[in-house]
Amino acid sequence: MDEDRAEVTAVIAETGRQLTFEVRKGDSLSGTFALHTAIAVHDQIILSQDGNAVNESYPPPTLCFVFSKQILPGERFRAKPDSATGKIVTDSGVLWVQSENGFQNVKFGDAYLGRILPQILQRAQLQYQSIQIANRNLQMQLANFNDKADSLAVEFQKFNGYFSEVAASFEEWIRRLSLIELHPSLSKFRGSQTLLDRLSEGGMRSAFARSQSDRVKVSELMKNLLADRECIQTDCKKEMAFISDMKGNLECDNVPHSFINNLYLQLSSRESEVEVDSDIEKTETASVSLSYVEKSQADMLFFVQTRLASISDIQTRIRLQMRRLSAYGEVVRSKTADVLELHRIERIPEAYFAGLTEVVCRRRYDSWVADRTQQLEDVRTGEVQRRSVFWQRYGKYLPEEIIKGLDQQPSKSKYSMEQAHDNLSAIDVLFDDAFSPRSVQNDNLASGVLGTHNDVENLLLQYIRESERDKAELAENNESIHRQLFCAQNKTGEVIRQLEDRIDNARKTQP
Repeated sequence: MDEDRAEVTAVIAETGRQLTFEVRKGDSLSGTFALHTAIAVHDQIILSQDGNAVNESYPPPTLCFVFSKQILPGERFRAKPDSATGKIVTDSGVLWVQSENGFQNVKFGDAYLGRILPQILQRAQLQYQSIQIANRNLQMQLANFNDKADSLAVEFQKFNGYFSEVAASFEEWIRRLSLIELHPSLSKFRGSQTLLDRLSEGGMRSAFARSQSDRVKVSELMKNLLADRECIQTDCKKEMAFISDMKGNLECDNVPHSFINNLYLQLSSRESEVEVDSDIEKTETASVSLSYVEKSQADMLFFVQTRLASISDIQTRIRLQMRRLSAYGEVVRSKTADVLELHRIERIPEAYFAGLTEVVCRRRYDSWVADRTQQLEDVRTGEVQRRSVFWQRYGKYLPEEIIKGLDQQPSKSKYSMEQAHDNLSAIDVLFDDAFSPRSVQNDNLASGVLGTHNDVENLLLQYIRESERDKAELAENNESIHRQLFCAQNKTGEVIRQLEDRIDNARKTQP
């Protein structure tokens, strides 16, 4: 068979019927299955032997099991129970529609049974395999559901942990805010004013109360979800135990396959005896055997449909819970974000003192840059004056062809501050007599923050000292340059005088 064609064996799960046909590359797999199995595309569920859903990729598995959505998703078959026995009554014509000849010739019943019983047994085995494959698919769905439920449980535990931290510390956070005084430059009114006065205490308490209420609601949702999950797991275990018992104990009364198997063994052992019986006895035996086979196959069909419907019911419940999981996950993540917003209250004191320090740093930075810019301008001014002196003394006498560019002025500095922090608060020092660390010394967190800010103050002082050292080095370099230039000028003048003396002596010695 070429690469563009693949041979597929499809097993109709409900009846165990096998169909072998070709699937061409590029053709719709579900459409091809619908053509050969008479199960519409929108009603198909196609599973491989490992229980995975078969997609449209090529090539498909060589053996596929086709389930009708009227059975697997939970819609019961339309057989009516007998009012006297309570058993399901099915149309025997439907049961035997797959047979080529039916039971028209009863007098040849034994021979007919001998031909069709192996087929019936094979179909029964495939029906069992269909149940097992549907169960594998159920186990995969259950595992996926459990994984997502476990992930949601972890998120819920984190939410509980965050909220517990907030609940244990909320009042302490409010107390700290009420103890920390505002810097005088930030106070709008006279007198003492604290951080809490500038914040909405009512808004913070309202947000905390909402989180308390949300926690109760989310806990109730999770409780119901876990209870439903426990029920689903229990039902899955029962179904697995039933199928496991079916595989290991074929003599169990609730396994109709044993009826057909025993019947086949009985007929095989009586084959020689049946051949010598009279036609009347043969006819009677065949009638009883056919009736027994029909009942056994009807029981088998009912058994398969019952098991598939049970599996389908569990799958439907799992799908419903999966949708709830997604919705609950969004709720938990949203409420977790709300609780984390409350955690910001804890960081307000630290952020406040860090903000004060940042204002001082930025204002000192601006001042430092302005000083450096002025220093550069002063250096340029000195350089302009020095070049003017040189030009007046020597440069204007030196031809340009010998040394070029001596008439140029020093270039201007292009550095400038594009944006000054004019909107910064006027805070040049962190503390003064009106606002000192003593006002917050009783708060451990504030004391720790102030210790950090002392480090920042030390860093600022280091910047200032480095700036002053750089300024001194620059002045020293300028002085050194001036001294070197003065020496060079003196040497140049001495050389010029020596040349002038030689010229004068040469003129005197000429006749």
